[in-house]
Amino acid sequence: MSMWGKSDASSVGFEPTRRDSVYGAPYRRGSSLGFASSLTSRSELDDGLDALLPEELSGSDLNFLIQQAVIYLEEGQNNLKFDTHPNTPDKIRKYNRAHTTFLRLLHLLTSLALCALAIIEKPTPHGPRSSLTPGAYIAIEISCVLTLAGCVAVVCNWLGWRGIARQPAIVTQIILLLAIFIECLVTVGKGAHDENNNYGSLRITRMFRPFFVAMNYYATGVRRVLRQILQCMLPTASVLGLLLLFMFVFSLIGFYCFGGNSADPNFKDFHTSFVSMFVLITTANYPDVMMPAFNNSPYAFFFFLLYLGFGLFFLMNLVLAVVYDAFRGREEQKCKRLYLHRRAALRYVHKLLSDETKGGIPFSKFRAMMAKRSPRRSPLSIRLFFMSLDESETDSLGLREFYNFYEAEKFSFKKKKSKQATPGPAPRGITAILAWVSRRCNKIVTHQVFRIVSNLVILAISVIIVYDAWHYDNAKSDHAQINLGHEVWFVVLSWIEAALKVTGLGFFKYWSEGWNRLALLLTTLCTVVYLLDRFATTNREEFVVVLRQLIILRLFEINNQFKEILEIAFELLPQLLSFVVALALVFYTFAIIGMEQFGGTVHKGCCGSSYYGGYDANSTSTAADLYYLNNFDTIFSSYVTLFELMVVNNWFVIMDGFVSVTSEWNRLYFMVFYLVTVVIVLNVVIAFILETFLSRMQAKRTSEANIVDTFVNRTVYMRAPMYYNYVRENLSSIELQSLEMQWVQFSAHRERGRFDYQLITFNDAVASWLMEEEQNLRSDTLMMQRSSLPTEFHRNAAGQLRAGPPQEFIPRVRADSTVTRPPLAEIGKDDDEEESRVNQIIKSLTKLDRSSLARVGIALKQVTTSRERQDMKGREESGTEYS
Repeated sequence: MSMWGKSDASSVGFEPTRRDSVYGAPYRRGSSLGFASSLTSRSELDDGLDALLPEELSGSDLNFLIQQAVIYLEEGQNNLKFDTHPNTPDKIRKYNRAHTTFLRLLHLLTSLALCALAIIEKPTPHGPRSSLTPGAYIAIEISCVLTLAGCVAVVCNWLGWRGIARQPAIVTQIILLLAIFIECLVTVGKGAHDENNNYGSLRITRMFRPFFVAMNYYATGVRRVLRQILQCMLPTASVLGLLLLFMFVFSLIGFYCFGGNSADPNFKDFHTSFVSMFVLITTANYPDVMMPAFNNSPYAFFFFLLYLGFGLFFLMNLVLAVVYDAFRGREEQKCKRLYLHRRAALRYVHKLLSDETKGGIPFSKFRAMMAKRSPRRSPLSIRLFFMSLDESETDSLGLREFYNFYEAEKFSFKKKKSKQATPGPAPRGITAILAWVSRRCNKIVTHQVFRIVSNLVILAISVIIVYDAWHYDNAKSDHAQINLGHEVWFVVLSWIEAALKVTGLGFFKYWSEGWNRLALLLTTLCTVVYLLDRFATTNREEFVVVLRQLIILRLFEINNQFKEILEIAFELLPQLLSFVVALALVFYTFAIIGMEQFGGTVHKGCCGSSYYGGYDANSTSTAADLYYLNNFDTIFSSYVTLFELMVVNNWFVIMDGFVSVTSEWNRLYFMVFYLVTVVIVLNVVIAFILETFLSRMQAKRTSEANIVDTFVNRTVYMRAPMYYNYVRENLSSIELQSLEMQWVQFSAHRERGRFDYQLITFNDAVASWLMEEEQNLRSDTLMMQRSSLPTEFHRNAAGQLRAGPPQEFIPRVRADSTVTRPPLAEIGKDDDEEESRVNQIIKSLTKLDRSSLARVGIALKQVTTSRERQDMKGREESGTEYS
């Protein structure tokens, strides 16, 4: 985790069958009992009770309850543990101080500045020269350390000593800050006693700087990726061990089989043989490593065939399978924890704010909570948000309804136009003509022929662009080569298409479609290209040629499968940003180690032919002569070198160059980098792409199967007087009375997020999660009743917590499933007594599990049938007609 732990309103049209979650998991009655989820510990349970008791017992400070509710919602949303929840006003003030936006931004910017020091630092005597002295950037580093220490101190003031001990991330940051500070003091002291003011080069703590960036509040996605990488390392270790053993065995075989060939330098000793086999599994040196042995004996091919066939095509893919299995398992566990953790947070909030006299959370408390949680949200939006949750239409939210809070919070509400005919004269003149044109254009653009013609035009212009590119000669940078005559027709037809769609569909409906926005953007760019080519006074051939190729992107409109793949790719890009940042942080650590170990060792003409540096644009030299540019002298060149190593192609050439000027043991650095980045990190990225793609496709198939997700699209109805009261339109009492029976319709929509797709993927397991949660809630409730607390707490009829045993009736069910106390036949003696006992039975039945409810239902049916038969028999004996 990070250092911040992280009036009547009808809802006509809502579905009568209610579900517990947005993915159709059946509601379980026992889930409303207790305080903790299946993943909630005893300490979390006690903290939840402590948070509830003081203020509700007093019943005076509603603002304190609202603040606690808002914090619980944030803890549930960010998956923060409840054991650090503030339960006193003083702790809430410290919590708010530690979670200010200023403090979070200060921590982020300081962490980035600390990492950016690698740009100006002098890692080695042969490294880059900066205008700053070594003492200057050490002073900057100490300033960053002190600033981070201040941020951590504010958080520690909120957590307390016990809270700090339960937060490994905070403890690790404190240890690292102390280590960096001590190292800076040692470095300054060493430079002060040096005549040349040499501050030294060995700085061990610099490689841990990315840790502070990863622990920032805004780096939640990066922290999740790094955690997934670490969690996938342990399951992968067994397969990697098998792979290294496989390399070891074949290295021995290769050494004894091919080591006697003096013309083969790849197996001259066991060490060289193992390095050759390690590089061969990456395919970077194949077939070079095989050709000397193959030249000596053609049968040597079978050795390499067996090695690559089993090692490359089986074991390496087995590593991917293990990483994917571990990734998917961790994703399911993480999804389960977050799902149940959010439900636990919502139960805490419901316990705090619910009023049992009204059956749940009233709108007044909900409005106060949302005003604190989302101050910029309008009163109308808060009311619509509440109504979208209020399925029972009671103007209060029960626990089952409140469980959908996080989904409904993302709704965007749009007012729909009324379908009622407005009395008035029929349109005439230009209005009637425009209406007729709009209807005709709508029929044209919605017809299948229009779509086919548009696709043919796109395909034709794409073929022409490819043909022009095939015959374009870069050696002749001639403006006359670019013939945009055919693009004029494409631009004209594209503008006609856009005009027809805007006229027929309306601008807002046209703009809401992403492909229409892309088409309009490309049409505008093509128009700009033509105007530049026609009227520009300077030659911009390259700019024109590049922009005109973008038309090919519209080919994705032709095939629906292409469109789905591109849409998924666009959805993946923001999430892949976390992987990119995480990979950059991993690169930073290896770059610092490389700068400490190899800085200044590689230069022009140092390491043989590959590092000769004799490249001449007018000679026959190749780019291989420029390999000396792959070095660790600066942070930028280190990133470039590491990226080339990650791409794998010819990575062993770079490794051999550095080893030739340092030591053979430095091969471990390059081998470990390959195993960490290529074998583990990139396989985690592949597993993420596979899982995300499969979840999106499964969601599309789920939608096609007409499994409705009611909390993605909903319709909310609000009475017209209430709506005009929120929008503050001045209407007379007569106008308001005329609107009394009218409704204003709103459409609510939200985009699915990654968590939604995960729940769809693991939809079959959600029911088992809820069953496990119910069992844990029941066991936690029993544990509270049997604990050493002198009293137990319950809510009275006023909805307040009071000490003492709850006055509730608990039925006893025998093995034959008949209720023994009270007998059902006794119900109905007196109206007040009947109502009281019925309410008690209803309360008791809500605490039974599904199997017990089924047995009670069978018993009730048997008793009812028996009484009906007795009643019918009595009427027949008395001669009374049975109705």
